[in-house]
Amino acid sequence: MGFSEELLVYEQMKADVKVLEGKLADKREEFYRLEQEFTQLCKSMEKEKTDFDKLKKASLSQVIAKIAGNYDEKCDKEYREYIEAKRKYDDAQFQVEDVKRQIARIEAEMDSLKTAIPQKLKELRESYPEGKELGEKLDAEKEKLLCQKKEISEAVSAIERTRDYAQEALLSLDSAGFAATFDVVGGGGALADLVKYSALEKACGLVSSMRAAVEAMKRELSDVNIAFSEEIDRIDNGTRFWDIAFDNIFTDWAVRDRIEENKHKLVGYVDKLDSIQERLEKQMADMNEELENYNF
Repeated sequence: MGFSEELLVYEQMKADVKVLEGKLADKREEFYRLEQEFTQLCKSMEKEKTDFDKLKKASLSQVIAKIAGNYDEKCDKEYREYIEAKRKYDDAQFQVEDVKRQIARIEAEMDSLKTAIPQKLKELRESYPEGKELGEKLDAEKEKLLCQKKEISEAVSAIERTRDYAQEALLSLDSAGFAATFDVVGGGGALADLVKYSALEKACGLVSSMRAAVEAMKRELSDVNIAFSEEIDRIDNGTRFWDIAFDNIFTDWAVRDRIEENKHKLVGYVDKLDSIQERLEKQMADMNEELENYNF
């Protein structure tokens, strides 16, 4: 065979791997579903067996049933229900084992192809002038993918740093919110104010640090063509003077409401970060899959 024919074999092998990956995903999903059904049928069979065994044991109810003349009928009914449950259990067990065997066959075929593909590419590169050009092209594509993967990884790390600050700030706001609620309900006084504003000041500091992390995150996201324009508002503890100077239920409620408002904004911000990270991790998974084609 010439280069074109050998290249076609190589491309077909890669396509076969993609097809098998799809089949494997479907079979694993089917296996999970069947295993869940099998577990339920196992419980059902055990229940029917227990019911049948109980009926066979000597008891006052058994004696009464025999006198009434319906013991054999009840026993037969329980036995038939047990046999039916056992039949369903056996069928499900066979299906589970059959799908397990199919998964093993697909995995073995994929492993064989993944071993053969690099060998075939090596033959193409060493045996044909066109193969050398192909190898150089694939090397360049792989290098580009690795660079993109690194940029995505850096963007994910930047998101995680930003989220860490946000979650710490939320914990501080939770503490402040608890103290504020106690202040409103129980009249916490100076001690509640101390706890409340200590937690608020910590949250303010964390959000300030978070703001710097956000700017770094935006730069990393721009490298992977994601625009992020969301801004995080400053946490406002400016009501502190009025809360302490005029310690009454109206200012206490105002502080408590402001804390809840800040928490709501932060939670929404974290949700947006999670959404972007999920997109990036999906891209990363796709790249890892694509990079497998360049393992030669």
